[in-house]
Amino acid sequence: MKIFWESGMIWKLIGSAAIIALMGIAPRPHEIRTGFERVRVAQRFDCPQRAATELAHLAEQLPRRDDLWESAGHHAMAGDSPEDAIEYFETAAANGNLTPDGYLALGDAYHQSGELNAATQTWEAINASHLPSAEILNRLTETYLARDNYAKAIVSLENLLNLQEIIIRGRLPVINSRSSENSVYYVLGLLLAAHNPQSAPVYLLRAAKSD
Repeated sequence: MKIFWESGMIWKLIGSAAIIALMGIAPRPHEIRTGFERVRVAQRFDCPQRAATELAHLAEQLPRRDDLWESAGHHAMAGDSPEDAIEYFETAAANGNLTPDGYLALGDAYHQSGELNAATQTWEAINASHLPSAEILNRLTETYLARDNYAKAIVSLENLLNLQEIIIRGRLPVINSRSSENSVYYVLGLLLAAHNPQSAPVYLLRAAKSD
């Protein structure tokens, strides 16, 4: 053993072992380049699920690329694979790298997979922690109505109208909404007619005037 230390052989052996280990785990530039090329080919030929698989594989090899897991999730959604999308989005979220758009899509993936509670909780969380979003409020309203949760649907519609007022006044950038202002007034008026009648006329009249 003394001979090994004195000759420096032990350090050479340790260095060789480290190199062998790194060869097994370090991404090789050629493999990374060809991986991204496969993604581009899949995108060019409109194969989003294939692109999602390739992006997930690249994300495993390139932990510093924070965007790859979320990108894989969006491609999986485009390829009608919500279960895969959930896995990719959740991995991005666990790493602290999921954007608000990613959370919105994660809720969509849960919803498409039939996990309505998870979808609602995801949208509620992102709605509470970020700027108001018509897209999220629309989704929440539809979910609440589908589950007969009229109290929350009323609050969500009121928040949507408040958001539209803020947009009109120029305090936020314009956000596309799947519901017209007239339909929001109308649905809210109908809900209030059943649950808070004295508040309903103003919304129904506004809807009638806008029609």
